[in-house]
Amino acid sequence: MKYAKAWQSVHGETLVKRIAALASIAAVLLSLIPVARADELKVLSAGTMHFALKDVGDNFTRMTGTKLALTFGGAGGVKTKIEKDEPADVVILPKPDIAALVKAGKIAPDSVHDIALTELSIAVRKGQPKPDIRSLAAVKEALLEAKTIAYFGAAFGGADGVLAERDFARLGIAKEVAAKAKLWRSVEEVIAEKNADLLVGWQPPLLSKAADYEFVGPLPPELQDPEHSTWTAGVATRSVDIDRAKDFTRVLASPESLRVYKAKGYAAP
Repeated sequence: MKYAKAWQSVHGETLVKRIAALASIAAVLLSLIPVARADELKVLSAGTMHFALKDVGDNFTRMTGTKLALTFGGAGGVKTKIEKDEPADVVILPKPDIAALVKAGKIAPDSVHDIALTELSIAVRKGQPKPDIRSLAAVKEALLEAKTIAYFGAAFGGADGVLAERDFARLGIAKEVAAKAKLWRSVEEVIAEKNADLLVGWQPPLLSKAADYEFVGPLPPELQDPEHSTWTAGVATRSVDIDRAKDFTRVLASPESLRVYKAKGYAAP
């Protein structure tokens, strides 16, 4: 009996040691397998960043070899897609929207970077006199005098449209503006606009329309909202390559990228 117990003890210990050795070998072998890296990152962005993101993305591709699949839309629509777990690696939205997605577990907290700032501004069709927009009263008068006003409709997810409609209400002219408004539904419609007398929107899109419109300037500070005008990048928690996606968000927030943004009409966050 004593011999049997001794045999079981010795051989039991041997079996445990063998299992531990096999586990160690397996761990070493797994460590030798290359980590899968994405050849392409999917980027979902509010349309406002359309005017600079391609240049910044091309720089990232040249540095890393990783291509970017860029998709743009209204900020509200992009946020909804991430809430519904649509595949994405990097997301760019107004700062409060990214904060909400972090809270919901959709964006990795350690991947978040503020990258640029925009200002709500006005442009007028070429040939028209530039209105005075230095005060609230002057802005109100300019909006009332314009025959047609184009801006990104808040109902279609435009962050600038949300702010613009809030400002129209604050000035007490929401109904008057709505009666002559031409609402954009997409970045493509912003780019194609040639007929409206006056445009209200973020500065970069308006500056991009220099062929048909003259940029007047940003609205007074009382009509701005720096929090909702700050553009923030973050990595989706369901990203197929979180490390590479984090690399891109760091590039988005780099001094080199900021120079690109400023050339397109954005400001430092």
